[in-house]
Parts: sequence; structure tokens; C-alpha cells
Amino acid sequence: MKKKLIFIIAVLVTVFMISCKKDIQEQKPVITNGINKSAMSGFVQKGPFLNGTSIAIYELDGTYNLTGKNYITQIIDNTGLFQIKNISLVSQYVLLKADGYYFNEVIGNNSS
Repeated sequence: MKKKLIFIIAVLVTVFMISCKKDIQEQKPVITNGINKSAMSGFVQKGPFLNGTSIAIYELDGTYNLTGKNYITQIIDNTGLFQIKNISLVSQYVLLKADGYYFNEVIGNNSS
């Protein structure tokens, strides 16, 4: 009797495991129209970043690889504000890189 019960439980567990198999497909975003902006702005914060900090915006494709298109600008004031004009992207994904100094709120001075 125990052998039958163990066999039945093993069969049920196997059937359950097989029926729970998911069909996983990688979904890639579909981009139809691209993005065209007369101006784009924002703030770069780690403190904030200071006036003159270099900002690079790199376009990424749907799998987050660089497309080769990039835009360069800089921080406008000590609040971390940046603005770039006439930006045209095919993808909705970008990598934003700030390279400069920031106000370190822990020590109360600019970063070195």
C-alpha cells in the first residue's frame, strides 16, 4: 500500500511540475515614431552637481546597447540643472553620464 501511495504522489508531483512550465519569451520594446524634442532639461543630483559639470547623453537601443548617437551639454547652475536643445532619438532609452564636482552635503563642501 505504501509503495502505491508513494508512486501516486510521485506521478502527481511530476504532472504538476510539467503543467506549471512557463513559456518565457524575451520581450523587446517596439519603437515606432522616435522622440524629437525642441528642448530637454533635468537635474543631476548627488549633491547637486556644480555649474560646468559635463553631461553626456548616449542613446541606447531596445537591448540597452549604445547606438552611437550622443549629445553633450553641461550643468547650467549649482542646482544641477542641465538643458539640451533639438534632441532627436530613435529609442526611448538613454544613458546619462555626469562628470564633474558636486556639493557633498555630509561634509558641507564641494567634492574633490
